[in-house]
Amino acid sequence: LIAASQMVRAQGRIAGSRPYLSGMERVLADVANDGTAPERLMGVPESPERVAVIAIVSDRGLCGGYNAFVLRASERLIRTGEQAGRQYSLSIVGKKAIGYFRFRGRPVAQSFNTTARPQYELAQQIAAAVVPQFLAGETDLVQLVSTRFMSAGTQVVETRQILPILPPGAEHAAPGAHVPQVAPAAVGPDGAEA
Repeated sequence: LIAASQMVRAQGRIAGSRPYLSGMERVLADVANDGTAPERLMGVPESPERVAVIAIVSDRGLCGGYNAFVLRASERLIRTGEQAGRQYSLSIVGKKAIGYFRFRGRPVAQSFNTTARPQYELAQQIAAAVVPQFLAGETDLVQLVSTRFMSAGTQVVETRQILPILPPGAEHAAPGAHVPQVAPAAVGPDGAEA
């Protein structure tokens, strides 16, 4: 019963945040289009060479494939891009990503811990780690790999272009992005794909 009531509250917070997210995307696109923002702040890079990836997972396990699918999608995105000649820097949010990438020998530029209720300060810290590098021209593209909540039984792993800001109507996946769709119901009790 406790878990069910927490799920209802979490679903309410997710539903409440969606209009805010789409409004923020519109505001950012308007600001980037008004001519006062740096030219490289908006668009879809044709051939990015230096890419920053931010992978967001939880600090704890026992959540089925939630962490595993995001981590695998991030690793696949980086591996595919490196084969195409791109350079990657990886930032991670959530403790589960630290062990995953350490075991695989993948260097991590920054790591951030999250909580059950992430605060605005966490977003500020992540932005402070990646935005200055992008504005200085040290990074051509910033991508975010996370899950999008669809329902209690379905979350979709997605790769979104964060910087440069996408023009209205453009696809959220940048060139070279692999965007698998994932339903955790297809995950076994040990977290392995069924």
